[in-house]
Amino acid sequence: MAQPPHGTEVYMANLAMDATDDHIRDFCEKMGQVYQLRIPKNPDGRNRGYGFVVYSTKAAAENAVQHLNAQELPDFPGRKVRVNESQVKNRLYMGNLPRSMTQHQLEVALKEELQGVEDVELMMDKENPEVNRGFGFITFYNYACAEAARRKYTENERTLGGRPLTVTWAEPKKEEDTSKVKAIYVGNLPETVTEEKLRDLFKAYGEVEKVMLPYSKEDPTKYRDYGFVHFRERPSALQAIARAEEDKPAVDGKELSVSPHT
Repeated sequence: MAQPPHGTEVYMANLAMDATDDHIRDFCEKMGQVYQLRIPKNPDGRNRGYGFVVYSTKAAAENAVQHLNAQELPDFPGRKVRVNESQVKNRLYMGNLPRSMTQHQLEVALKEELQGVEDVELMMDKENPEVNRGFGFITFYNYACAEAARRKYTENERTLGGRPLTVTWAEPKKEEDTSKVKAIYVGNLPETVTEEKLRDLFKAYGEVEKVMLPYSKEDPTKYRDYGFVHFRERPSALQAIARAEEDKPAVDGKELSVSPHT
């Protein structure tokens, strides 16, 4: 890929507001080649005290975090710059997948039309390894590739195997921990869905603390096709997830997809 990989961006704060892009670039290039600067500006042209620096390599970014943090820009003594690893994302959650789809089939389908796909993790049913659980995670080369894929699928209502896909940002893999899950993601919701309908549907598994239904950006009077159900106890969420394949929960005749929300 022509662009740097994931892990090459750093976040800088406490910048002197009179520091120019050239000041910041010269300061950062001591650690390695700078691919891109993104320094937000005020109307008067001065920076806002923070910005993002993308290096060409991960090693350069790691060196910047290690050696530039708490240092001063040469022309602005007395003001120590904070440098941290940027929390950009490169991993997507993909839900409402055909249950009969295999790992290989999903990889082939995604790599045929998306750039930068590095890893595909299709979550399989432990009790029936011949079918998947209806969702998976895709790791991309960098944020730009992941964002392009997210936009492609969310803005064009793409389908796979005749099923409308649900694509959202996923948390970094190290933070995925279903042992702490107390909420579930519910996809493929009909336009007629309400919080009360979801609460009534899932209260059979345990006490529901709250139901969250995001509104559509295109029409703020309508809900999006997914939502979240938060249970009071973790076993309730786990039971709802485990029983989804057999119980086939539905709202107004439309079958829903259910998966952990971490």
